Amino acid sequence: MAATKSHLPQKIGAALEVVDVNIKGDMVEYVIKMSEDIWRVSGMTNETANSDRNIANLLSSIDDFTIGNYIGCDMGIKYTYYSSETNKKLVEIDISPSRLKEIHEKVKKGEIKEATMLETIQQEVVQVKSNLPAQIAENLWMTDVYIKGRSMYYIIKIDNGNSASDYTKEDIELIKEGCLQGLRGEQVIVLQKKKLVEEKIHFVYIYTDGEGKEISRVDIGPDEFSKI
Repeated sequence: MAATKSHLPQKIGAALEVVDVNIKGDMVEYVIKMSEDIWRVSGMTNETANSDRNIANLLSSIDDFTIGNYIGCDMGIKYTYYSSETNKKLVEIDISPSRLKEIHEKVKKGEIKEATMLETIQQEVVQVKSNLPAQIAENLWMTDVYIKGRSMYYIIKIDNGNSASDYTKEDIELIKEGCLQGLRGEQVIVLQKKKLVEEKIHFVYIYTDGEGKEISRVDIGPDEFSKI
């Protein structure tokens, strides 16, 4: 637990941030912050959040070894979401030890279908769009995100005064490597890479200059995901 706490706060995707974790009785309790706007857009209520399918989706983001440890130690998991703006409690997901074991077994038997990666990505797009445009680094802005087919497109503006024609092949290679490094640092992507490969999902990053002219297009698909 001390090792886990030392890595907090920790971002999960674009919308969530784990800020604390504790053990209380037979429950591991996670405290998560999220924007109230994103919570409202998601339409999540205590009822939908605690549905079998939503819990199955949550468990799919945890590796089998860790789930096995929870079950072996007869521990459950509790997620409490708070507003990042007001600290108001938004929703609570309570997975008792017996329910954790039950849902895990149902998923393995195919009795509960987890969301596909495409469904999960569609939810992510809704959450990300509500916060755009957003600065993601110095001179770097995400201006749009959308889905086309099985690809998720990110439009990123490099607003440093350079035009598209100023970028060399070396610059473009550095941009691609930066995308891959960023994905390697996303725990959710690493855990879900098998699904990303199986469903033939692509993440496409389109970099533009300050005037909107395309600098580079980085397409990360099954081949790249399999090596993350």
